[in-house]
Amino acid sequence: MTTYIVLPGGWAGGWQYRQVASCLEGEGCTVFAPSFSEFERPGGTASRDNVLETRVQDAVGLIRREDLRGVILVGFASTGEVASGVAKLLPERIGHLVYVDGPVSTNGSNGAGHSLPVADITFIRCTARSFFSAATAPSAYQARASGWAYFELPAEDVSRVATPEELAAKLLQIA
Repeated sequence: MTTYIVLPGGWAGGWQYRQVASCLEGEGCTVFAPSFSEFERPGGTASRDNVLETRVQDAVGLIRREDLRGVILVGFASTGEVASGVAKLLPERIGHLVYVDGPVSTNGSNGAGHSLPVADITFIRCTARSFFSAATAPSAYQARASGWAYFELPAEDVSRVATPEELAAKLLQIA
């Protein structure tokens, strides 16, 4: 049985992945689409200084609490950095790392010339014109140059909402 952890990008919550999760679960997969803890605090946000660290710790906590192993960890947009941080802390628990249409970190956590302790890495680029198209083009290039598996999805960057079946199909291909 394949287990996915789908990390929501930006200030979105796990609820945005309900349809993607439903598609994956319909194929017998287990899916965790958590909302980050900053949404549970009064005021609803973490400080800018600790958002990344908080999100990494939230995801690490989920993996440890549920005793997950061999998971497919999916970072959407800005949570690619979160996924990288989790992979660095728990490499033995991550079976595959997936970046969906987000910038690849330039701080050494991933990208061309840098290694992550996870062998299987995939980059999925949403190719329909969107606000983020120009920002993700360098990441798509880095992913290909690094030898990562690479897929294109003819959808906007909101593929989790606009085309959940297509995004789920790509994630199932990875499994």
